[in-house]
Formats: sequence, C-alpha cells, structure tokens
Amino acid sequence: MEWGSADAIIGTIHKVANREGFGDILADGVLNLAKKLGPKAKAHLLHRRGMMTGSEEYRCDVGGALAAAVDPTASADHAHRELGFGVFWERYLRKIGKEKEIEEAYARSKEIYGTEKAIIPWEYEGKAQMEVAEENFSIIMDLLGLCYFAEPVVNPLLFQSYMVGNPIPEVTPMTLACFKAAFGLDVTEKLLLTTAERTLNVEKAYNMREGFTRKDDIAYERYFKEPIPDGPRKGMKLDKTKFEKMKDEYYKLRGWDIETGNPTKETFVKLGMKDVADSLDKLGRLPKNYTMAKRL
Repeated sequence: MEWGSADAIIGTIHKVANREGFGDILADGVLNLAKKLGPKAKAHLLHRRGMMTGSEEYRCDVGGALAAAVDPTASADHAHRELGFGVFWERYLRKIGKEKEIEEAYARSKEIYGTEKAIIPWEYEGKAQMEVAEENFSIIMDLLGLCYFAEPVVNPLLFQSYMVGNPIPEVTPMTLACFKAAFGLDVTEKLLLTTAERTLNVEKAYNMREGFTRKDDIAYERYFKEPIPDGPRKGMKLDKTKFEKMKDEYYKLRGWDIETGNPTKETFVKLGMKDVADSLDKLGRLPKNYTMAKRL
C-alpha cells in the first residue's frame, strides 16, 4: 500500500474480491485481520462489532459515543442515527457572534430535556433522551427515502437546529407533508413515531436472535483509556461509569431490559409485534426477570 495511490486502492479492492494474496486475509474483515496480527493490532483497531469506523472523535462527544454503541446496525456511516443536530459547539458560535442563538439553544434544551447540558457535546446529562429523538427522526427519514441532511434546507425549524444546535424535532410538518405528497395518505406524528420504534425493535430482534446483548453495545475501549493528546479538548476521555449509566437511561426510555440491553416481551407486544416476541421466546432470547430501573 502506498499512501495516496489510487492504483494501490483499486488493486487492493480486486485482490480482496478475488481473495488473492494479502486480499484473502483482508476479505474476512478488519477484526479478523487484527486477531491474526495479534493483541496489539486489535487494541489499536477502532471498530463497531467488526465494522470500521469513520473519523469520529468520541472522547469529547459522549452522545456520539452512545449513538455508535447502541446502533443495531453497527453502521460505520457517520449519518446513521448519531447525535448531530442535537449538540452544538458554543466556542465556535460565540466566535461568529451567535449569542442570541446560543441562549435560545440552551433554553430549548432545558425545556425539552430538563437540562442545558444536553446540548454540550462532552456532558452526559440528557444525551439518552436526545439519542431517542435522533434515532426516531433518522429512521423516519430512512423510511421516507429522505436524506436528513437535505430536509433542514427546506425546513426552517430543522435548518436552525442544523446551524445552531437546537434540539431536533422528531417529526415536523414538512415530514408529514412529504409523506402525504408521496403516498397520498394523511398520517399522524404518533403513527410515524410508532413505526420508527417498530423498525428499531425489529433490528434489535435480529441481533437478539444472533446472540447480541448489552456487552456488544460498546464504544471504543481506547477512548476510555487514552485522553485526547492535544488541541482545545486536550485531556478529555470517556468516563466508563457515566457512559454505562447513560446506556441505562437509554434502555429505560426504549422499554428495554437494562441487564441485557434488549427489548422485553411487553415492549414487542405493545408495538404489535407479538409474533416477533414469540419467535424469540422459543429461542430463549427474551430477557428473563428483567429490570427497567435496577441501575438507575
């Protein structure tokens, strides 16, 4: 491999596809490659359940770390259900003279999430509530075939959220209008939110069938141990205790068992998915003697 060489990249793609030479090892994924190279290689690998990450820096973005950890798809896509619109960087906004917008963002955060800290990237309070809202919004955009980076351009409320960092609305009038225009049907906010929940729980059900539990909802271990080496956030790293408590809060809001991090039978039934619950029950995958608040 040669840095910046397009020929090297294209050549490697062909080797991986045809399992030729070193491509045969790469074809099994980066996690398997790291295991073959040894413990040191695995320790340096930033991945989500075997999938490569993008360029995220989660040591000063705890909401992003939560989003990456609980995402059922373990997607490496930076635009997939991660806290983006909900947080903002006050230092930058002050620099460009957005004092009024900063005050409005804090007020809106306090109103929706009960704390101003929710929209501060490195604070843990309120992030679980924000992640639920962000997931719901993102799933609805996916189901409608819309890019959620595009909707803020045509929706003033979301545009303000995108530019300033105000907490995002899960369903907007624009979303409902797009649905009606595309399908000719009037839908309610409640219906779209329920559909988003059902979608997420189906994805979790697949993971449950395959044996995934809370222990698989993880952030990068290095980010708990190695602080940011330089820059304005020098010294920051994820706090393990606070991070796990944040996950507790998220599971509780979703109606999932805190011990296993998986949906309960009651949650599936409430969403009209009894058949899914019965299927998982036969496999012994449903949480038993679950708790919704033991750790809170």
